[in-house]
Amino acid sequence: MKEQKEVTIIIDKKEKKSPNPTTGAALYILGSIDASKYDLFLEVHGKGDDQLIPNDAKPIEIKDGDHFYSAQKNLNPGS
Repeated sequence: MKEQKEVTIIIDKKEKKSPNPTTGAALYILGSIDASKYDLFLEVHGKGDDQLIPNDAKPIEIKDGDHFYSAQKNLNPGS
């Protein structure tokens, strides 16, 4: 199994320390994200959509300096 190391990430403009690899569920907890109301996304550089981080126990690799943000579920612009 790969050894965990700690990386510095940003969640909603706040610096956090996280083990790597981690899980989506751990990132929601670390960022105090209410998963019933918000989704968590990894900012993707360049072209392409930002990556939805599922609130589950599946291991994910993160990098030092990754930026994450929460967005309200079920946004309905224009309503």
